[in-house]
Amino acid sequence: CEGPARALRDLGLVLTVVLAVFGVVLLWIVEAASVAYLLSALSVLMTLTIFCVGLIYLNHISEPTSILVKLVGIALITMMATFSISGIWGTTLVENTYRPAVQPRSHQQVRYQPLKIGGYRVETMALDNATAFLAQALGEPLHAGDSGGKRVDLPFVFPFYGTAQTAVFVHNNGLLTFDQPYDYQRFVMHAQPAIAPLLTALRPLPHAPMSSPQDDMQSGLFVRYRANQVMITWLNMQSIATGELNTFQVQLESDGTVTIRHGALATTYRYSNDPLTGLWLVGLLPGNHTPVPVMQTVRNARFLISGAGQAVVSHYYRDFRHYLQMQLLPFVWTIGGVALFILVGFPFFFHLTLLKPLDALVQGVRRVNAGDFTVTTIPQANDEIGFLASS
Repeated sequence: CEGPARALRDLGLVLTVVLAVFGVVLLWIVEAASVAYLLSALSVLMTLTIFCVGLIYLNHISEPTSILVKLVGIALITMMATFSISGIWGTTLVENTYRPAVQPRSHQQVRYQPLKIGGYRVETMALDNATAFLAQALGEPLHAGDSGGKRVDLPFVFPFYGTAQTAVFVHNNGLLTFDQPYDYQRFVMHAQPAIAPLLTALRPLPHAPMSSPQDDMQSGLFVRYRANQVMITWLNMQSIATGELNTFQVQLESDGTVTIRHGALATTYRYSNDPLTGLWLVGLLPGNHTPVPVMQTVRNARFLISGAGQAVVSHYYRDFRHYLQMQLLPFVWTIGGVALFILVGFPFFFHLTLLKPLDALVQGVRRVNAGDFTVTTIPQANDEIGFLASS
């Protein structure tokens, strides 16, 4: 009866952790918990599951297992649980301390002019008038989303990295896509052609009108058509992470030229494992499965010539990931060193302090069981094992 009861108790322990996982996911589904909280809680609960399953296995294993194997196994499992939880909280602290060295400048424009040999000539310049591009009529309001987007048909055929485009999909998050609305999986695989004037999580101001009297603040997306140009404006779009406002515009010309204009932009961003929480990137992506070149950036030079078929972006999220990697690298080396010490040092330590005295006791017990009642076991330490040996 003791065996089944013990197994049922252990199973209940594991199922409790599993139910906790479902509870956390449910909180995220009903939007009662953020993505950051969800991932942190799942990491802790999964680590706890591994810890519980490991302990149950070591205690229920049927084949002969030495105490040394169990002790080292428990030490490794404990180390995994401890470092996993420490890594979660440490990563959160590092994320909160990150301050990007370079951010997009307000009141600046970047012009991408296609070259006959392929690629783009990129020129960065300050706006003569910070609000010059807003002095014109904004055009028609657009009601777009992050994933669905709003299709905008172009009045001309727009050449983009050797392809002929006739429409774009406009998204709240500061992204234009060509072949279909924004698809996260395709986008991160560099398989979706896109223009990102300012890719981050944005939304219109709550209750703000798209068209209003002079005293009211407008907010939203707008499109204006000309014979050889289409201008799409994100006006006073609120950063979901910080609440700051962003105003920017992208202009598409019939010859394939792209101009990105930044008005007043947010000054702070919050970075996390979700690229859209902070500022992801700014620039052009061909969607040809070609990774973004590390040095292909327009942030540190006024002029730049890109190669044919290469993305031309300022990749701010990659800067954040590099910072995170460098800050956590010592922690990774610590984990490796501690694991190596447990695998190599613990057996030697346990052999001297525990297994050697215990082995002497076991040898004496075996001789007694064999009928030799004259055996004498000398205690090697004044502890519990020494007490059993002397008795």
